[in-house]
Amino acid sequence: MSHEVDRALLSDFSKLIEGNIDMDTLLEATKIEIQSAEPEPTSRLRAVDGARVGVAMDEAFCFYYPENLEIMRDLGAEITTFSPIRDSLPDADAFYMGGGYPEIYALQLEENASLREALADAIRRGSPLYAECGGLLYCLEQLEGRDMLGLFRGSGKLTRKLQAVGYVDAVSVRDCLLLQKGARFRGHEFHYSTVSVNANTSEDFAYRLLKGRGIEGRRDGIWRDNVLASYTHLHALGNENAFLHFLEAAR
Repeated sequence: MSHEVDRALLSDFSKLIEGNIDMDTLLEATKIEIQSAEPEPTSRLRAVDGARVGVAMDEAFCFYYPENLEIMRDLGAEITTFSPIRDSLPDADAFYMGGGYPEIYALQLEENASLREALADAIRRGSPLYAECGGLLYCLEQLEGRDMLGLFRGSGKLTRKLQAVGYVDAVSVRDCLLLQKGARFRGHEFHYSTVSVNANTSEDFAYRLLKGRGIEGRRDGIWRDNVLASYTHLHALGNENAFLHFLEAAR
């Protein structure tokens, strides 16, 4: 995360580059022309006016591509943020839990039992939930030995070794919250955690990874009707329809 970067180190690198590289020549040699994209047809915008999405946002859940939130607003959704560590559940039609560090804050997340119970109840009553990476860990029964949402049977734990980093190329093997069966998509994964889920057949996973690691055996995206949780992060500018489907489910 950008707020974790050592700014003094960046400053030292900057001075080293300025003193040893002819930046003007480098920029001139690497100049390229980029064509502006055609604007989105207005008929695609404001497609789901009135849908309200609760986005988990605190020190435990802090990794989101800004465009993912922007495109939902462009499509007509209202975004409201909340902290799973310290807040009560907001009034929302759907919920989005991004990446971050829930394994570090597992105790605090466990202690906010009232929010966990309210969110689990909203999901049982049909509210859609999309969870990525850290959000996936929060959806399990336990994380680092602490009680989590319990939407899926299984547990997660932090590891010292990097488990996965890089781009994901995948296909949806069934209709799910974001994608239709057969949809090809790309994303990325980066995590120092592992997940053990009671998913014994391919029917328990929505994604088959052509490139990437996923949860296990190049499979990712544990799911049920109104919930999808994966290690794969999606970027809205490459997967706009996925977020449109999510908002349509919210509506």
